[in-house]
Amino acid sequence: MLPTSLTNALQYLPVLLIILTTTVAIYFNQIKVLLSVIILGLLYFSNTYHWINTEMKIVITASFIPILIIIASFFNKNPIVSVRSLPLYFTHIFIILLGFWLIEHQPIWATEYLYATWLPEKYFDWSPLHQLPLFIYCLSFIILIIFFSKKQSTKSASDIVLLIATFVLIQANQNLNDISLIVSSLLILYLFVLLQNSRHMAYIDELTLLPGRRALQEKMQSLLGVYTIAMVDIDFFKKFNDQYGHDIGDDVLRMIAAKLASVKGGGTAYRYGGEEFTIVFGNKSVEQTLDHLEELRENIALTKFVVNRRIKTNKNSKNNSVKITVSIGVSDSINVSSPEDVIKQADVALYKAKKKGRNCIS
Repeated sequence: MLPTSLTNALQYLPVLLIILTTTVAIYFNQIKVLLSVIILGLLYFSNTYHWINTEMKIVITASFIPILIIIASFFNKNPIVSVRSLPLYFTHIFIILLGFWLIEHQPIWATEYLYATWLPEKYFDWSPLHQLPLFIYCLSFIILIIFFSKKQSTKSASDIVLLIATFVLIQANQNLNDISLIVSSLLILYLFVLLQNSRHMAYIDELTLLPGRRALQEKMQSLLGVYTIAMVDIDFFKKFNDQYGHDIGDDVLRMIAAKLASVKGGGTAYRYGGEEFTIVFGNKSVEQTLDHLEELRENIALTKFVVNRRIKTNKNSKNNSVKITVSIGVSDSINVSSPEDVIKQADVALYKAKKKGRNCIS
């Protein structure tokens, strides 16, 4: 149904996307995406130039590709250029060289396992692959589903899509246009994953998982009419860090962030920096937000934080809990010209709340 000129140009699209996705993956230091693109590129060129044209090559490829995908999923946070990534590179190189060796020499012990028939062949008429590669694909699919159920991330979802796509590509009777469309779609998916990850790094605070300062600045540019901004500061947080250590302090930040994220009244919480947070209420004045902020302050004050759950040395020792409180300064846009001025007024109100004794709203 496509014009002839577009059909002819389609065969070059995967090559361009492979180059583009590889470049972006290296730029953003995403090793798992890079390895996935390499696997996809090898399959594409193998199908296009008929490198996989014997039964042994098909069996080896179908057996080893899922293993490589599973291995890469375990090392998805390693940098591309790092000593920690060497085991991943060595493992991939070893598996690829082992595959070439098996294809070249075809030892008897390998062919017995690769061509083994454990179940009646009539159940596998739908696929040209032997039972071992099919079993490896099914087992890998189950493992990736478990990973996805735990992490709920786009990277885990992309691994599942890649596994399914490689299975389809290895199947026989795929013409060049079908292969080009499948590979191009997957590469576009990986570009989307890379861009989404880069946006996540830019806009989401890694420690608290709240939107960060840049996200707040973008939100402020879209604020119109009446709105309220609250500045939240953890009381005596520096003393807490000095007494219990920064690891326990990070736990406090996560706990406070979780409380702020559940604030009622339509407020959105942001990490402003350090122990300071910002809550933005759209279309609400100060009076309309005070009850929600007071409920939030009381909820935090009533939550007992256990400080020695990480550092307990004696199983019989009792948990040592402390009270964490916050001070809140609030201001709205009534009679104020810009969001920056509203934040300044909220900062002034926060300072007043601290002067009043902390654990209060001003």
